[in-house]
Amino acid sequence: QELGGWSRIASSVDIIPACLQLHIICGICQSPASPLPKALLPTSLRRSKSAAMENLIQAFRRKGIKAVVFDFDCTITLKHSGGRVHNDKVESFLEKNISPCFKELLPLLLANSFVVGVATFSDDFKVPSTYLAGEHLVRRHFEHFFGKRFTEEIPIVAAFPDVYQTESNYRAIGLDRPMPHNKEHHLGLLCSRWNLRPQEVVLIDDDYSNVDAAIRHGYNAIFVRERTGLRAADILESELGRS
Repeated sequence: QELGGWSRIASSVDIIPACLQLHIICGICQSPASPLPKALLPTSLRRSKSAAMENLIQAFRRKGIKAVVFDFDCTITLKHSGGRVHNDKVESFLEKNISPCFKELLPLLLANSFVVGVATFSDDFKVPSTYLAGEHLVRRHFEHFFGKRFTEEIPIVAAFPDVYQTESNYRAIGLDRPMPHNKEHHLGLLCSRWNLRPQEVVLIDDDYSNVDAAIRHGYNAIFVRERTGLRAADILESELGRS
């Protein structure tokens, strides 16, 4: 009686295909109007969500994907950092600022032996010490939501291409030409680190120019359409999600 419509969802969810279950369930969990915390979801609903996530893992495997690279702002997070956050505002920036879909997906990917990385334009180049930016900002976010258990497992490439257009700056980080205005540099570094080919990697990003460039260079890619964090719909509506 207390759960109202939730009991009807829980009783009917098992007849819905797994891919649609993921869409519906993640949508419910992510909705600001949701009356129940995720931990209080009915047991059958949580089981169905787990099964749907497992189906997604299998879809990645069928495509030969071994690594998943996430953008940070508006993919992992729900709101944008602007590239840096003042030290006094870090805690308010972090508060509830994570995609529920990402929060569920990351531990599952790692548990299933996928490698995971982050490619972000947030950069701490010449950022004052009163701000948190670049890799330090991403690490702080991960520690806030996951503790330190993933710190060593997830490499982060944090570089803003605009900074590395002058010869002195791009040569300072080992480049022989200006950095492309997309994630080509970031993905290349991660592929080299993991000894993987582009077709074995998927980029998940809310900037379509990064997605388009990744595909043109042979990577898989998933576009985060709403720019308010990764949603199940972004995965399900992608070519990978439909495979």
